[in-house]
Amino acid sequence: MQKCRQEKNYANNLCSFLTDPYALFIIALGIILSFLMFHTDKLHYDNIQILEKAYKLVFLNEWTHYGNRASKVGYLPGSLTTLISAVPMKVYFSPYSADFIILLMHFTSLLMLLDVGRKFVRKNNKLLLFLVLILFWLNPWRLEQCSLYNPAYLFFFSSLHFWTAMKMQEKNFTLTLIHVCSIGFGVQIHLSVVILGFTSLFLLYFRKIKFHWPAFILACTLFILSLVPWFIFYKNSLREDLVKTNNFLFGKNFLYIYPVVKAIIYWIRFGSSFFTKFIFVNFDLSWIPSNALQFIVGTFFHILKWILAAITMYFSFIWNLRFLRKVKKKNFIYQVKNKVIKGELSYFYVYYISLFLAMVLSSGLSPTSFLSWHLILCFPVIALFISYHVFLYLQKESKYNKRLFLGFLVSSLSVFMLFVIMGTSFHSYKNNYHQAAIKYLEKKN
Repeated sequence: MQKCRQEKNYANNLCSFLTDPYALFIIALGIILSFLMFHTDKLHYDNIQILEKAYKLVFLNEWTHYGNRASKVGYLPGSLTTLISAVPMKVYFSPYSADFIILLMHFTSLLMLLDVGRKFVRKNNKLLLFLVLILFWLNPWRLEQCSLYNPAYLFFFSSLHFWTAMKMQEKNFTLTLIHVCSIGFGVQIHLSVVILGFTSLFLLYFRKIKFHWPAFILACTLFILSLVPWFIFYKNSLREDLVKTNNFLFGKNFLYIYPVVKAIIYWIRFGSSFFTKFIFVNFDLSWIPSNALQFIVGTFFHILKWILAAITMYFSFIWNLRFLRKVKKKNFIYQVKNKVIKGELSYFYVYYISLFLAMVLSSGLSPTSFLSWHLILCFPVIALFISYHVFLYLQKESKYNKRLFLGFLVSSLSVFMLFVIMGTSFHSYKNNYHQAAIKYLEKKN
């Protein structure tokens, strides 16, 4: 009864936060920036793979049972990809229909992060929730994923996996079912979801979660049944590229070392403003009227972005290093495993180290070198980790300084995203993604 009352209080506090005028402003700002990212996106190969599914469903009434092409191993099973991308375009013929589903999944991820984060602090302290809201919802690491390609959907599956894991200290049928399905069905979106599978294995070993085994069996059964259309299609298809059988070696990245180190560096970068080269390096400033002004604005912008990247990389590295030292020095995992210490924050730290170990293991076993989108599903949890450490850092600051810092975060991230939207590798203010996508589909027809 006490636990139910506590959960109800947490829910009321979260609802109160979400109706805060400042929170509503940040949410609205994130929606606007997300739409602008959708609108200015340049049509590229990964987009076209999704649009091909929409074309077959809208114009040919044909359901596509294979997903996007994965490195080295061919096309993934993709009935789920068709459901969440092509079906919305069948309902309303526009790429924005599919983009809306992506945005909805991102917002659901945000709610799950806030739901976990609100338990780390006192009920009347909204600072951490504002930090999570800003550092996830307005973060270019998220906004870059506002594009019609399969990694854009990963935040939902990783956040769902995280949210259920944080509630699975006791056996629960529904939570186990959802937890396992977040892994199984996520595989149809992108193979990097294997990281979540390894995370669950580590959590089981650390006794952080308990599975309801009938629910586990049901989830596995549902996953296998979802693959039946793919198996039938593959058996009857003459396409040899559906499963690519190039020679590759699992575990070769442990031999080369650098791919694993590269993955760890990405882990640190996800907690910083050192974003991917697609939105960090190549900027088109032709929208600025004069060459002299382009030079002045461009020079100031590039100097500032590198300074902020260096500072945030430093703190991300230091906070992660201190955390790993704490885990090793105080035998933290052992204490949690044997219930010497308890609490939501302690469980979160166990999940965080489990996700990190799963990421390292997956990067070593992978037949290909990881890039940012292979690991992007780790970002929501890293955003919560960084938010909490910024929260601790600001505890001794005055109320005015805290507000000043939050304002700086909102304004700096927004300004950076406006530069991205106006002109980068995959975005331009001259683009109209809706027209480009519709033109491509009608041309095929």
